[in-house]
Amino acid sequence: MDKKKFNIDPIIPLAYNMADCSQKYILFVGAGVSRDAGVPSGWDILLDTLKKIRIQEEKKVKGFTQKEIEKYYKDNYEEKFGYSEIIGSIFHSNEEQRDYLKGFFEGIPPGDAHKLIAEMIKKQLIKFIITTNFDLLLENALDDVGLRGRYAVISNDEDVLTSKPWSSEKICRIYKIHGTIEKGTIRNTKRDLKKLPLKLSKDILDLIERHGVIVLGYAANDDEKAVFDIFNKRKFKGYTLYWTSFKNQLSDNAKKIINKQDGVVVPINGASLFLQDLRDRIELAQRGVEQAQEAVAEVRFESILKAPKFDIEVLRTIDKEQEKVTMYSANILKEVDQSNYESLWEGFIKAFRRSYNYLLLVEQIIKYRNEYWEQIIKIFEKIHSLNEDRDRYGKYGVVNHLFFCILEIVGAILVNNNKFVLLRKMLE
Repeated sequence: MDKKKFNIDPIIPLAYNMADCSQKYILFVGAGVSRDAGVPSGWDILLDTLKKIRIQEEKKVKGFTQKEIEKYYKDNYEEKFGYSEIIGSIFHSNEEQRDYLKGFFEGIPPGDAHKLIAEMIKKQLIKFIITTNFDLLLENALDDVGLRGRYAVISNDEDVLTSKPWSSEKICRIYKIHGTIEKGTIRNTKRDLKKLPLKLSKDILDLIERHGVIVLGYAANDDEKAVFDIFNKRKFKGYTLYWTSFKNQLSDNAKKIINKQDGVVVPINGASLFLQDLRDRIELAQRGVEQAQEAVAEVRFESILKAPKFDIEVLRTIDKEQEKVTMYSANILKEVDQSNYESLWEGFIKAFRRSYNYLLLVEQIIKYRNEYWEQIIKIFEKIHSLNEDRDRYGKYGVVNHLFFCILEIVGAILVNNNKFVLLRKMLE
């Protein structure tokens, strides 16, 4: 008999399982987390390197556009060489590779995802992190929350031998599969990633055998044979493998691992958004509060108000949520069929649903603060700007309808909270 499948957001059972602080899940972090912070991807580094090569070959000072370099790569290298082969063939020694790559990471502070991970570690929700990133952003984020000197970084067999057993770790341990930019070997080429150091590999396998795994920002490219081998050896399924999928993009390698491990795919719109949602839902689970969207928004606003510089954080959150609504609505307008009423209506429903989070945030802010009002009402300018032709019908009618629906709901929130002065300002 087939198991009954319920239509439930997989982040909810994950939050309940993490809420007891038993640290039964480990976090497997890939390049997507650092990319959120502005760290260049392997593809970005490859293009920048090829630009240098081409300038030298052609003895020209002029710069090249990204499209020109992409074509140059396709015409000359794509069939034989990828990022790792090109970097490895130019910089033969490990020290040379490290010195070259360091320049791409300098001056970049931890991103929102790194900060959220550090916060979850401090709250004892997570203890172990496995990462393919060799930057220091995660370590910097841990230092910033007061955990400097209280975590261990393991990147080779010597680190494993000179550290206490992972089961004795009290605060946090980070396993850096590709090495660390700070010291030791950088595993950067396909050959390097074919097989990991024996003791490092064994330690990581021990960990994922005894824990659930949350995979975040990891593409599972073909070069990562050593990682696939570790996942394929994992036999314990007492705790689930959760694999986050950015905009429903999953490689064939990821699909194979998920199927073999009876894993769960978690659709996400970004690493920091996922971690923020998970943190807030864990908080609700710990309070014993129902996982309603309104409750998530309330917890999120509470956490913002507790931030050291909450004024900046509130304004930043309002701006980010407005940007999401505007960008999503603009993309929907490109998709809808002007001549089809059902398509227009579906487009409106999608855009309106996307505005839920913003409206819930507005409700929480209006309850406690009036000083952010000027920032809040900028949403109306942004939505109105989407109506380029100032038309009342077709896709621009969708914009107008969205505008007035949000206007009515914000008005209702103001009335419900006795904010009549703000209501008058809005109507004026």
